[in-house]
Amino acid sequence: MVIKKKGIKEHLVQPNFPDIEEAVEKVISRGGKTTADDTPDQKNGETRFTLRLPHSLLKSVDVARKSRIGTVSRNQFIVEMLNKALK
Repeated sequence: MVIKKKGIKEHLVQPNFPDIEEAVEKVISRGGKTTADDTPDQKNGETRFTLRLPHSLLKSVDVARKSRIGTVSRNQFIVEMLNKALK
């Protein structure tokens, strides 16, 4: 019995997509934003960013926030505490 090697089928060959490759290269070379690139929201003068906190600190924030009279969001509580600490 003779086994013959099959040729490459045309539909299995990856076609060349220069437009897609060029678009991908543009996205990669554009890069991401740094915090220096962040600009305040024109409407209310606020800047959004991500803050990473240790879980234990976040638990302490929540305990202090919930011991306060009334309901206040975590964000509002952190903003108030930062303002208080920086004055």
